[in-house]
Amino acid sequence: MTRPFPKAPYLATLTGILVLALSPFLAGIMAETGAALAGCDLHVGMTEDCVLLGYNMRSTLYAIGMLSWLAPLGILFGTIGLGIWVFVLVVHLIWRRSR
Repeated sequence: MTRPFPKAPYLATLTGILVLALSPFLAGIMAETGAALAGCDLHVGMTEDCVLLGYNMRSTLYAIGMLSWLAPLGILFGTIGLGIWVFVLVVHLIWRRSR
């Protein structure tokens, strides 16, 4: 009797790869949303005072917004991770079939 294919580890790994690859995009979206909620603009070249709940979030939003510059690296490492994931999945499927 063969054991069922272990889907959960593969899905968890795929989810982790996608979250890490997309995290720079999510950081940029989070910074833009925070600035929009405070009613201020977020620029790459300059910062302006952005008061949210009595705290000046200027430097925090700027730092989080600058994380979006890591998006090309996130795409690169996500593509490499996805390629490794697919390779391991195919090898596992071939190994299971041959047994």
